Amino acid sequence: MNETSFNLRVSNKQFVGLEDENGENKLVANLDSPGNKETFEIVRNDNDPNKVRIRAPNGQFLQVYNAMFVWPYYLISFCF
Repeated sequence: MNETSFNLRVSNKQFVGLEDENGENKLVANLDSPGNKETFEIVRNDNDPNKVRIRAPNGQFLQVYNAMFVWPYYLISFCF
């Protein structure tokens, strides 16, 4: 890990990562140790370092879909 890459861990101490389901990536929290699919990147806004986006291991950004779901396939421009 470094100042821009990190692993997410949930309350049951398992790591959040990507899992392939029928050709689509989904976020899961079912792994006891992190690997490449469990490493995320913080991308800061150059004009306001308090604003960040989280890039998933598949190169796309996390997006809150609703109160229950976060998707790892949001393509964005860098407008914050």
